[in-house]
Amino acid sequence: MTNTSDDIAFLRAQADRDNDGSFFVLLYDFCYFDKKIFKKILKICLQTKIEDKNLRAEILDILHFTTYLMLCHRDKKDVYKIKNFKKVEEKFGDYFQIVRQIGKKFITE
Repeated sequence: MTNTSDDIAFLRAQADRDNDGSFFVLLYDFCYFDKKIFKKILKICLQTKIEDKNLRAEILDILHFTTYLMLCHRDKKDVYKIKNFKKVEEKFGDYFQIVRQIGKKFITE
C-alpha cells in the first residue's frame, strides 16, 4: 500500500512545469512520453481521493494536453513529434479510456 501523502507529492511534482523531470515537461519540452510516469499518474488518480481541487484541475489539464499532443504528433503538418511514439502508441486507446474515467471521478469528488 502506498502512502497517500507520497502519492499527492508525486502528482504535485508531475504538475510542476518548472520540474524538468515531470511528465509534462518531458512530453512538451523534450518530446518524450514517459510511459512509467504516465501509468503511475493514472493509477494514483484512480485509486486516491484527491481533495485539492486545484491539483485535480492541474492533473486534468496535463491529461487533456497529452491528448492534444498526441493529435499534434499525428498531424503531418505539425512540427511537434514525440520521439518514442512507436514504443507507446499501442497503449494510447487504453490510456485515454482511463483518462475519461479519471475526468468523471474528479468531477464527482
